[in-house]
Amino acid sequence: MKKNITKLQCLFIQSEPSQLDSVFYGELARLIPGDSLIILFNSSKNQRQDIDHELGLTPIFPDLNEGYSYEWIALGRWGIFNLLKRVIEYSPKYVVVQDQKWSEKIILALCCRLIGIQVAMRSDKNNISIGKQTGFFLWCECFLVKGLFNRPLSY
Repeated sequence: MKKNITKLQCLFIQSEPSQLDSVFYGELARLIPGDSLIILFNSSKNQRQDIDHELGLTPIFPDLNEGYSYEWIALGRWGIFNLLKRVIEYSPKYVVVQDQKWSEKIILALCCRLIGIQVAMRSDKNNISIGKQTGFFLWCECFLVKGLFNRPLSY
């Protein structure tokens, strides 16, 4: 469902759909109606394509619309530009990036900060997450996150 452009409090950008996130977004929309929007930024809309490394398979979800507003922006040559254009149009107070590639997260963070939008990165890595860092590499990743994002949500 496409949302009319209004002043948003929070814009969530998510690449891969998730049943757990869907419940959270639905509850958020119920508690604070009209204050948030989810943008799915992928090539498959509500269909998950990658293997969930914690499950070992590609989950097939039912329709994820749990009463929250979302839009879909396709990846591709102009995807990141279309996404940035939409962020600027909505001009939310906060943007939350989640599971994008690091290059996309960095571009989003720098552009948002440049135009005065607070940007947060949600990280929910655990011991079996792909790309989990330890030691020096974890320190480097934390340093990068603290420098790029105004509001790291968890790490």
